[in-house]
Amino acid sequence: MMNWLSKTPITHRGFHNNEFPENSLGAFEYAIKNDYAIELDIRLTKDKKIAVFHDLDTSRVTRTNLLVKNSTLSELEKIKLEETTYTIPSLVDVLKLVNGRVPLLIEIKNEGGVGDLEEELIRILDNYKGEFAIQSFNPLSLKYISDKRENFSIGLLVGSFKKSKISFLKKFLLKNMLLTPILRPDFFSVEYGVEIWSQQTMLKIFSSKQIIYWTIRNESVANDLLTSGKGVIFEGFNIK
Repeated sequence: MMNWLSKTPITHRGFHNNEFPENSLGAFEYAIKNDYAIELDIRLTKDKKIAVFHDLDTSRVTRTNLLVKNSTLSELEKIKLEETTYTIPSLVDVLKLVNGRVPLLIEIKNEGGVGDLEEELIRILDNYKGEFAIQSFNPLSLKYISDKRENFSIGLLVGSFKKSKISFLKKFLLKNMLLTPILRPDFFSVEYGVEIWSQQTMLKIFSSKQIIYWTIRNESVANDLLTSGKGVIFEGFNIK
């Protein structure tokens, strides 16, 4: 069991602010300076490399509008984030920066076929010496990784899926955590404040698993959860 998941506050997309954009090397370095763990998002590029980026396209946090999956890593690495000098980083560069100084919670963003992204992630992490865990809303991604690397800690992301554009059937399966008995994740990453009976029931069945909550934007809530033995993914404040 990885105690850091419930004991070390985890910064959401790095410790970002107006100076350090989300999922930037600056936000990751700032998290390290404050001794926080780091949550980050990864996507596969056109040339089968891994970029650290949350959205499907670049429009929200840059002046460009490119689909990550249709862009090469070198193209993405030239794009500046939120009017700063920071650019979209590769996972390889992020791992070089962090170098085991704090734990990493790596979220797989994969809405398509499973295999290419997961294989590249395994290849990269096989050579990484620091602490890390992997989470995703996509249970197929997690199952692929756990089948290949039993020693990798995997966590199932759980939420309301209100903003998700996936099909009704997929949403039903994911919202009600119906694949959990097959996947048997090491931990759950749960959307805070969501009260869904099926989710609460499944979490009770697997009560021995660690739980972390996202995304906490209130310091008092974060401290209460940490005191109770739950992990937190947070943003917007310092945890004292």
